[in-house]
Amino acid sequence: MDQIKIGKFIAALRKEKNMTQSELAEKLGVSNRAVSKWETGKSMPDSGIMLELCALLSINVNELLSGERISADEYNAKAEENMIALSKRNSNRSNSGYGIVSILTIIFVVLKLTNNIDWSWVWVLSPIWITLIIGAGLFAIVLIVGKIKKGKW
Repeated sequence: MDQIKIGKFIAALRKEKNMTQSELAEKLGVSNRAVSKWETGKSMPDSGIMLELCALLSINVNELLSGERISADEYNAKAEENMIALSKRNSNRSNSGYGIVSILTIIFVVLKLTNNIDWSWVWVLSPIWITLIIGAGLFAIVLIVGKIKKGKW
């Protein structure tokens, strides 16, 4: 997926509809700054508003993700390309470890509900608490180090 191409496509379609960035933003319930970021290729529209955006621009999601109009003959091939691109984009994002915490928590909750462990609920939900405590600790360290580097500590 080429975000710049998609952004130019959104801008061109918006202009065809004689809409300003502010008008499009208002119809979608986002800021005109968000629309500007889409059109410059700095970000993508949130998946929750893509259908509404496509309806306003009279295109389908496949065309939006391709950044161009698609003929009926090309539709299936472009759909596959877009799905692969989205998959790669999502897999390239950094993994924050929440997946492991979620899996551990689900396993412990199932074991507790099936009476296979006699732990209290505090221990069953411990992966969540441990993650929150570590996250708060790291956040505090980052704040302190930042203040030390700025000479304000």
